[in-house]
Amino acid sequence: MTRQRAIFVPGHERPEAISAVRFIPQTTQADSAFDAPSRQGTPAHPSTVEIWLGDFYGDPTGEMLTSRSASDRTEFVFSENERPVVPPERSLVVVIRDPTASWNVEVDSVLKDDSGNVLARRVTIDNFGTARKSLNGQKP
Repeated sequence: MTRQRAIFVPGHERPEAISAVRFIPQTTQADSAFDAPSRQGTPAHPSTVEIWLGDFYGDPTGEMLTSRSASDRTEFVFSENERPVVPPERSLVVVIRDPTASWNVEVDSVLKDDSGNVLARRVTIDNFGTARKSLNGQKP
């Protein structure tokens, strides 16, 4: 069984509360070596997606927050009272066991700036480790 990890590290030197994590498998298949890939159905077998708190380097430590078998887009939503808080010196680690294809993981979080404004942040990480980030401000 193989495994890959997506590692979320808080930015802006502030603790971040995780509101949602989405696992999005990319299922593509080319008809021949010269054809562009086309979208197909769900993968033949599901991957197991685990969400852990980890150390700064992305090694899972402590408790597993949740786990689920997923062969299609899967969303883990944390209620406001149960959102895991990731301090700046820690990480959130999404472990994908037995990945079937390329995938993306989206992590939605909230944090407060120095003025008390609530900021919403989304980090998208792909199976190559590339991260794309967006930050949106909201009024307190």
